[in-house]
Amino acid sequence: MPSSSEPGQLPKAGAPRSSTAQSLRRSQAALPRLYEELLHPAFLTITLVLLLSAAVLAFVLRASFVRTLDAGAERASTLSRLLQEQTAGSIQSIDLVLQSMVDAVSTFRIPEHDAEFQRLLDKRLRVLPHVRALYVIGADGFITHDTDHPATPRVTLADRDYFRFHRSYSADALHISEPLISRSTQRWFVSVSRRIGRSDGGFGGIAVAALEPAFFDRLFSELSLSENDAINFLHADGTLIARSPTGQEFVGQNFATSRLFTELLPQERSGSYSVVSEADGVERIVSYRRVAGYPLVVTVALSRSDLLANWKTVAIATTTGFLLLTALVLLVTLRTIRNRREQRLAHERALTTQKLEMLGQMTGGIAHDFNNVVAVALAGLTMIRKHLDNPSRAGPLLDETEKAVHRGADIAARLLTFARHRELVVQPGDLNAQIRSLEPMLKQAAGSSVSLELELAEDVPECLLDNVQFDAALLNLVINARDAMPQGGSITICTRSHPTTDKPQQSSTSFACVQVRDTGSGMTPEDMQRAFEPLFSTKGEKGTGLGLSQVQFFMHQIGGQARLSSELGKGTTVELLFPCVS
Repeated sequence: MPSSSEPGQLPKAGAPRSSTAQSLRRSQAALPRLYEELLHPAFLTITLVLLLSAAVLAFVLRASFVRTLDAGAERASTLSRLLQEQTAGSIQSIDLVLQSMVDAVSTFRIPEHDAEFQRLLDKRLRVLPHVRALYVIGADGFITHDTDHPATPRVTLADRDYFRFHRSYSADALHISEPLISRSTQRWFVSVSRRIGRSDGGFGGIAVAALEPAFFDRLFSELSLSENDAINFLHADGTLIARSPTGQEFVGQNFATSRLFTELLPQERSGSYSVVSEADGVERIVSYRRVAGYPLVVTVALSRSDLLANWKTVAIATTTGFLLLTALVLLVTLRTIRNRREQRLAHERALTTQKLEMLGQMTGGIAHDFNNVVAVALAGLTMIRKHLDNPSRAGPLLDETEKAVHRGADIAARLLTFARHRELVVQPGDLNAQIRSLEPMLKQAAGSSVSLELELAEDVPECLLDNVQFDAALLNLVINARDAMPQGGSITICTRSHPTTDKPQQSSTSFACVQVRDTGSGMTPEDMQRAFEPLFSTKGEKGTGLGLSQVQFFMHQIGGQARLSSELGKGTTVELLFPCVS
């Protein structure tokens, strides 16, 4: 035989076993049981209910998500309408002041930088918080009246687009320019201006209000928007006039090629859309409006993430709570299924014990009666032997009869052992020697159509045995294997210093294994579960259902264990685990 150190061999008796390997084998053994619990109807029902609940929760959260975004879009629309109205009102106020300036300059001959007229302009400026300065530009392009006087430098403004517009266009129209850099303050501003006509119809200059983007920062603060929200004021040609609260570096840039100016405004004067801002990369819901009567566009952009912040908090809390509740329900369901399964198994074990007790009592009574008959027969044979006239002729017959009676007494002893009326004679024994001594009887029991082979390991330690019960158990297993192979086959009896499967749980004892393996028809999983039950047999009327139950009972008595594995059409293997002598 190969040594235990060769590949594929089991370790020697007493060798330490890897705790990792034990854990792995226990996990593998628990997988079928867990799979069975997961397929339990109660667990599947609970799982289906939880899945439906999850679908409902997902639907509710989705609907809440859509409502939150719709509410954000509605809020942006309301704010943009408010800004549009406020902007239109502000421009109208500026226009009234500009018209009064035009009327004053056209009607009266006011000297350049007249102190009285400047005080009037300062008074008008105070009621226009969104305007930085009011001034009048003469027909030659130089400022003649200015609320900043005398700080304003004397420079010509004849090259400004808004000046050239009024000089070349004689109609009395309000003009709003693109963002410009002030030559006096070096800050951005938007000019709102009107033409001043002379009595002869000629060009007399223009009245101007300098509107600064800082005004829009004040509007933003009044609207209580978040730091990721933004309001934008754009010229109708796409030039950005102002952006709050951040992005002043983009003022003056032209966005005429953006979706707002190429697709949306040509179709609708107001609306909403989603966009990732080019300024800061934030995704926003944008509501836009064209200011009626003026070349201005206002937009309110609300951060999508800020709008969804409360929804995300509620969604995360709800989802987390649902998942925890789901896990708890599933764990409780699995635990309940497991408890009921254990209760059912305990009940089945109790019924098996009751059957064994009843069978033991019945067997004990029969064995006692049979033993009495055997005793009488032996006494009769003894008396007959004493009164024989010719012992040489009748002696052999009497010897055979006496042997048969002794075998009957042995059977009665085994029945009494099964009925717990006979104490086991447990002593150290050699498994291999016991099997070899029984080999002729085992081959005879297997029959001529079945081959019986022994694979006995050399390093099997001594085990605790009752020789009589061991012989009976092994004979039972061989007979069962033979009956499972009516067309012939093979039976292999193996011994190992360690079992091929895990030793009994919570046991520190070393075990040796006797394995009886056949190539018969095998058993169904249902039959395997009942194989050790008393009175259960797969042989129909030919079987008594006592063989395997007697084997299991014997193994439990000596502190060992009987195990069964089988596959339909491929044979059956029975393992007997015997405690080794320490």
